[in-house]
Amino acid sequence: HFIKSIGDSWLSAGIQEEVEAKRGDAMNKQTSFPVKTGHYLVGNEGIYKVGEFLGEGGFGKVAKCTKLGCQEFFAIKIVEHVESGKKEFEALEIIKDLDPVKNNLVKLYECFLFENVICLVYEILGESLLDRMCRQDFVPTHLCKLRPIAQQMFQALSALKSISVAHTDIKLDNIMYVDEESSKIKLIDFGLAIKTKEMLTGSNIQVIPFRAPEVILGLPMDESVDMWALGIVFATMCRGDFPFPCGTEYETIRGLVQIFEQLENVNHVPNLDEMTEIHREQFELFDDDDHRAFNDLLKRESKASYAATAKNVMRKTQLKVMEVDPPAPEHFGQRSDSENNISKLSEDLPNNQAKGKMSSTIYRQTTFFPVKTGQYLVGNEGIYKVGEFLGEEGFGQVAKCTKLGCQEFFAIKIVDDVESGKKEFEALELIKDLDPVKNNFVKLYECFLFENVICLVYEILGESLLDRMRRQDFVPTHLCKLRPVAQQMFQALGALKSISVVHMEIRVDHIMYVDEESSKIKLIDFGLAIKTKEMLTGSNIQVIPFRAPEVILGLPMDESVDMWALGIVFATMCRGDFPFPCGTEYETIRGLVQIFGSPEQELLTAGMYTEQFFTLDEGSSNPSWSDQHHQLTQKDTLPKMLTMLRAASLTDSEKHIPPLVKAICHKLVKKTTLFSKWRLFC
Repeated sequence: HFIKSIGDSWLSAGIQEEVEAKRGDAMNKQTSFPVKTGHYLVGNEGIYKVGEFLGEGGFGKVAKCTKLGCQEFFAIKIVEHVESGKKEFEALEIIKDLDPVKNNLVKLYECFLFENVICLVYEILGESLLDRMCRQDFVPTHLCKLRPIAQQMFQALSALKSISVAHTDIKLDNIMYVDEESSKIKLIDFGLAIKTKEMLTGSNIQVIPFRAPEVILGLPMDESVDMWALGIVFATMCRGDFPFPCGTEYETIRGLVQIFEQLENVNHVPNLDEMTEIHREQFELFDDDDHRAFNDLLKRESKASYAATAKNVMRKTQLKVMEVDPPAPEHFGQRSDSENNISKLSEDLPNNQAKGKMSSTIYRQTTFFPVKTGQYLVGNEGIYKVGEFLGEEGFGQVAKCTKLGCQEFFAIKIVDDVESGKKEFEALELIKDLDPVKNNFVKLYECFLFENVICLVYEILGESLLDRMRRQDFVPTHLCKLRPVAQQMFQALGALKSISVVHMEIRVDHIMYVDEESSKIKLIDFGLAIKTKEMLTGSNIQVIPFRAPEVILGLPMDESVDMWALGIVFATMCRGDFPFPCGTEYETIRGLVQIFGSPEQELLTAGMYTEQFFTLDEGSSNPSWSDQHHQLTQKDTLPKMLTMLRAASLTDSEKHIPPLVKAICHKLVKKTTLFSKWRLFC
């Protein structure tokens, strides 16, 4: 009933999203909070002066305070909702007989009512597990650093179990270090603690990433929900990310079913023995007893057996900090850079996540955006009335607008960064001589400056490939439906090649259907289009899921990077998911090597970034690049979709690929193209 697998990254940004959400909640807190910095709070055991606010917890704010007459600091949780404050105090009364020092529980000094707010005075602590992971850039935690945390948390949960109490809110930010350098931790926030016998079946407890299956399914509950949540905490620390998709309860259940039932279509979940080898290689240590014990722990299928053996696994003598500070390789746990998150594509496609979370656009609040719904935009060829905002694209928002004097709709991209708007218009100037209808490009009607925003007026289109995939529940696209998309995209790329232009942003949300029922598509968003001769080796282009190998390795580039990205689009449609792991560049290269083998030696030698993924063996007379250090070997099974594509391309190509498409392909792909064996499915 615990984790059977900690696989390659599923959620490029799961924890980061939680951090940002918390920051956003803090920023949105009303400024009318009744207690300010410098105020004095009169308690039962002294008077406290409010210092800086440390953040929020539950229904109140937490302030760092000093007590008049002493130098000690206290953390006072100030709850303006009196009933919530009383409820938290009553929950703390349940555990008042437990020794907070021995059992690693936060210490409460007093609770009092002051000017209609409840004040709970706690000992001051350091940072939470989540804060430390964030500060360390979410690098996976080594087992020897996890062990002392596990020892202390098992003690805390055992103490709660001894008095039949469930915490019900175990999570990364409710476990805090005593200070910055210590490995001593404390469990905090007992506001939702409850007697086990009072737990009601069907209650909505725990936040989703740490929510136990019995809570999601509405089954009888007991204190084991805390053990489940603690297991997720440990797995998250080990991985540097949540072990399951967790945007919705559906995602979580789907991920659990895939792992526990060992479904045939799970491609990104290696077995635990492989996970252990990867974890050992990462830290370059061989603590076999630890890893074997931890592996056995994760293999337990029931919470009962897990709870019975957990302490034995973590009972080894705690290592000193100086003995356990191994550096991880630079590529391991690497997070994608900000440029790779323009459209959050690694979160938008399933990647074994549930469909409910998928979105092709990022909707941002329009509170401070300079253009509002109902406003008029005065252009060169007419006046446009702003209707609904359809979403974001690039550096601006896209609005559905009407033109005064006609019934036609237009999609106007409103860019509040003038320089970005000018750059996109200049890129569109490169293709102005190409027929947008014949070559399947979005049509630009005009571009104008209005009140310090750039407005680009496009034809209105329907949904993107990503939107349709989402609407159809990410069911793999049949080849007969893929063929017309391929034909039109080959025509578009052929037209761009004819004028030596590279789009550089081919992906599933940049290809749109003309309308809901049509198979006619258009290529959009030319904001990053560039002349082929201006492409610089080593440039950081394309989002990771669609990034070509020559971009990743830092080799000379040409228009074939668009063909690679288009191949990924087709494979994604065929499969209903990305064909390779794509949380980081390292994952992508590893997947490619596992499937197709290593690139040619001369290409690796020429790559600017090859050393980030391969090791140069200089011990022989003929130095060569090796992938042994990173275990980039063909151990994994070839994904079914790629097997199908390879078979189709080799055995039934005449049936599936029309002559026109083949002819265009021959023009687009050079006979001596780089990574020929890696481009087979393209």
